[in-house]
Amino acid sequence: ECRLPVAPVNDTELHYETAGDAGPPILLVMGLRARGLAWGPAVEHLAKGHRVVWFDHRGIGGSKPLQGPTSMAQMAGDAVGLMDHLGWDTAHVAGVSMGGMVSQHIVLDHPARVRSATFIATTAHGRGLLQTNLSTLWRYSGTFFGSRERRLAALARLLYSAGYLERAGIENVVKRLMDAFGHDHPGTARAQVAAVGGHDTRARLSEVRVPSLVIGAGADCIVPERHGRLVHGGISGAEYLAFPEAAHGVLAEESEAVSARISSLVASVEGQPAAQAA
Repeated sequence: ECRLPVAPVNDTELHYETAGDAGPPILLVMGLRARGLAWGPAVEHLAKGHRVVWFDHRGIGGSKPLQGPTSMAQMAGDAVGLMDHLGWDTAHVAGVSMGGMVSQHIVLDHPARVRSATFIATTAHGRGLLQTNLSTLWRYSGTFFGSRERRLAALARLLYSAGYLERAGIENVVKRLMDAFGHDHPGTARAQVAAVGGHDTRARLSEVRVPSLVIGAGADCIVPERHGRLVHGGISGAEYLAFPEAAHGVLAEESEAVSARISSLVASVEGQPAAQAA
């Protein structure tokens, strides 16, 4: 059964949820403007054999509003503070999109706290994401106009591949997005976008010493796959996993496969058979 507490962390309070009662700890870090519950499809798999926590960044959902700007370093400190609250000395860390950027800072700024790291659909250079094409910009503009349902439908077409939307049904996807997105407090979106713009770990990736997995999506128009390959190339010994047909929402599109690969990495670090960690 999931618990829904709030943790006093640094100068704020974070809403978090946990699942799984035994096994290695996994900290899940979500992306821009999204609540931690967007990890839902993966949690179902990861909670079997692991203790899992996911949370709302400050300014999102049930967490306290932001008091001014934020940064990747601050969000990384919040995540480590949540580990302190839970009594976790170390954890396996997985982050998606902006959460992957935060996770890079967790590994780089708090290396003794991390057992392994998984970076999903993310970049080492936030400003590099501004170099996008007109087609993506046109689709992105649709997320600002019309009813909430219409805006979320436009977001769904931006986040997910056409094949996934056909399989899952866009109505079902929009319902899930209603729970996950649009629950940020005033000022949070602007502050998080600025934090993404200030993110640049390209010169520091060689400092990553923990076993690492980088996951990219071939049809990702938000964080094109080349960004993930650059992250992978900067980390000595990192594994790379590509999903050629998936888009930025690879976590949902390929939740079972992504979760299995994270479990496999955790198992290899913990010295367990992979099936035991799955």
